[in-house]
Amino acid sequence: MAAGRWARTGVRRQLGVLGLVYLVIVGVGAIFAMLALGRYSRDAEERRLLLTDLTAVERLRAAYSDQETAQRGYIISGDETFLEPFGTGQAAAATALTTLRDDLDDRPALAPVLAQVAERAERWRVEHAEPEISLRRTQGEDAAAVAVASGAGKLQFDQLRASVDSLSADIATAAEHATAAAARARRVAVTSLIASVVTTASVSLISAFLLACWAFLINPEWVRIAANAYAERLLASSEMLQQTAASSSPEKPAPLTRPRRRRYSRRGGGLHL
Repeated sequence: MAAGRWARTGVRRQLGVLGLVYLVIVGVGAIFAMLALGRYSRDAEERRLLLTDLTAVERLRAAYSDQETAQRGYIISGDETFLEPFGTGQAAAATALTTLRDDLDDRPALAPVLAQVAERAERWRVEHAEPEISLRRTQGEDAAAVAVASGAGKLQFDQLRASVDSLSADIATAAEHATAAAARARRVAVTSLIASVVTTASVSLISAFLLACWAFLINPEWVRIAANAYAERLLASSEMLQQTAASSSPEKPAPLTRPRRRRYSRRGGGLHL
């Protein structure tokens, strides 16, 4: 009896430890999964914002290109209608710069490049584009052509274009890093969930085994009764199968018998049986 009580106490203790382990594993797995999912959500949102910024950079590039094309067209033709894209390009550039500043001001690697783009665009417009347009309007095509031929305005615009290219490349690199980080966070979240489920199932099976052992220690007679009932069911099933096999077996064919041989005799000049 003392040994049985000691065994039952040991099983209860093991069940308690398994219950504690179960709670710890489920809790830790849930925490890891929640943290990984949160990280994945943040990285995915960062990637979305960076891709939006890439679109804004392309709008900015197009706006500067429209301004340069409009300036050249007006200097060559003197037609004021050529300057319409110059004004719309400035408005589009201002909108794109505002969007980019709002998104990139808190990014130390990207904010300085954006500031350089804005500074070079302003210098090109103030020092070259608008003065050359004014010369064409007030002094004619020759005076404006001399200013354009110096190449200073073209050099300044090429530097602006290089800054825009650098900003676009840096944002694309940051977007690739955000995409990779989101993929890693997703893998961690999925792995944490799978590990939690597998561990939970394992602990559940061990707990079920220990509960069965506990039931045996508490009432071994119940276990023997269940085993005997199971054996009786197996025996009954075996007998039923034997009866079914016997009833479905074909009947034994009757033995072959030779036909009776008839004897003939001659009586009165004829054959008689």
